[in-house]
Amino acid sequence: MFPICWAVVEGENTNSWCWFVQALAEDLTLVDGRGWTIISDQQKGLVEAIHTILPDAEHRKCARHVYANWKAKNKTDRVRKLFWFAVYACNEVHWNRATAELEAIEKSGDGSTPYTDFMAAEPRRFCRAFLRCYSKCDSVESNVCETWNGCIVKYKGLRTVDMLEGIRQYMMDRVVLKSEMFAKCTDTLPPRIRKRVEREKEEARLCVAKQTLNARCEVKKGGEGFIVDVTECTCSCGYWQLSGIPCCHAVSAISHLRREVDDYVNSYYHVYMASFAYNYGIPCLDGRQAWPASEGIPVHPPKTRSMPGRPKKKRRRSANEVEETRAQRNGVGEEVTRRGNLIHCSKCGGEGHNARSCKAPPVAEVVVERREQGNIQSGPPAAQESGQNTRRKRAIHCSKCQSSTHNARTCPLNRGNGVQDVILNVADRRTIERELRIATSGVGVYVNERTGNQPVRGPQPTVVDLHGSQPPPSQP
Repeated sequence: MFPICWAVVEGENTNSWCWFVQALAEDLTLVDGRGWTIISDQQKGLVEAIHTILPDAEHRKCARHVYANWKAKNKTDRVRKLFWFAVYACNEVHWNRATAELEAIEKSGDGSTPYTDFMAAEPRRFCRAFLRCYSKCDSVESNVCETWNGCIVKYKGLRTVDMLEGIRQYMMDRVVLKSEMFAKCTDTLPPRIRKRVEREKEEARLCVAKQTLNARCEVKKGGEGFIVDVTECTCSCGYWQLSGIPCCHAVSAISHLRREVDDYVNSYYHVYMASFAYNYGIPCLDGRQAWPASEGIPVHPPKTRSMPGRPKKKRRRSANEVEETRAQRNGVGEEVTRRGNLIHCSKCGGEGHNARSCKAPPVAEVVVERREQGNIQSGPPAAQESGQNTRRKRAIHCSKCQSSTHNARTCPLNRGNGVQDVILNVADRRTIERELRIATSGVGVYVNERTGNQPVRGPQPTVVDLHGSQPPPSQP
């Protein structure tokens, strides 16, 4: 991720995007956009702005956003796998094979239309088989935009000037950090590119190369054959010329010719190119006290629109997008999505609704204590007998009377200074020993025949031996 420019506008519309793209084209001298590749989400007005200002630029659509709309009508696992197989296919042979299977599924008569919906989404803009190769980028998803949004999310809630200052200072730190990282790198390739090259080397072990004239090789792998031209840096599979990184077939051919694979990685991915990009840092600025006053028409902040509900700081995730939970970050737990969470009713134990919308009569809960797990499981008897997942509750504890039936807020001792009855577990040895200590220290203890021993303060101090022996003399 290498941010170039950012701006604050009143909203995502055609006028705003035309102004932004026009300013970007003038600063970078893009002219008509020839030789440039733009990948974006399906923002409002962006497609029209790019077609108007940069007509010759390659505009790719994010395959992830296309898939989010496409899968609403096509929900089987088979068609979803075929969708991504067609997207990541780097040549038309594999792409035609995937689309032919989608068409066969549509003609089977099950009512779904995966092929028609796929072709209506303009696959030439998000499938690798039809992308231009001059940019040396095989990306079909706008993950860089999501990465940028995640980096500046803590500044979005600030005022306009404070937000821009926060982003500027963040970019200053980022440029310095990346510049120092590449200065310390001793390899010719960055770490991520090195991992991709090593992965292709592992795949090349399954390939068999045969050399012809002019550094051309025929490489076979798994029943398929491809032509590799080491001099032109091309492979008939399409991946090498698209990404700029040798594929497994190219690695097999280069190794067969006894040459170094790193020499055939495109220069865009070398460390010296990254170091050159981060040689230009963001200049420092004085504080606000030294800012010059603006001339001409004063600039006012854009009008704010009051949206319903609490302001959201996190981006809205799609239904199938996995959200990392706190337990998952700690190495415990599973992935949680917006869909798939099955709720249970605490009143009747049923699934698919909660206690607020429950129409069934309440069922008495039975508390089952699990000392080996250290928690208490509660739920209806029917749910416990059937082995269903029951709701777990923590045991309450009163800090005033040590009872396990209520808390300190609802304790009967709050009603007044008189003697009150509190139900305690008399069989608990800790409670008996505590009452004995309180009784021998001079604190009044009231004995209720109905509920048992209870350490409370009465109107007159009374000492009672909890073990049934003769009571000691009263304290003054």
